[in-house]
Amino acid sequence: MLSDLNGRVSEIYRILYELPVYLQNLYTKSGMDLTEFNKSDRWILPDTATFIIDKEGIIRNAHVNPDLMRRMEPQEIINQLKKL
Repeated sequence: MLSDLNGRVSEIYRILYELPVYLQNLYTKSGMDLTEFNKSDRWILPDTATFIIDKEGIIRNAHVNPDLMRRMEPQEIINQLKKL
């Protein structure tokens, strides 16, 4: 499990994107300031992602989807972890 508040890891894995100005404005109008939330001066969000990484640091399985409702199933995560 990894928490990536500043987006560094997401950037390395190339799953981070910066919101265009029109979305920044929408977020601001709805009371959500991503710069404050992320403790960063950048308007960034990661894609929804799950990476199964072995002890040597090799990614053995990955699931990335910009639709936050489409995540790797918990049972699939367990199955992949058992293979390590």
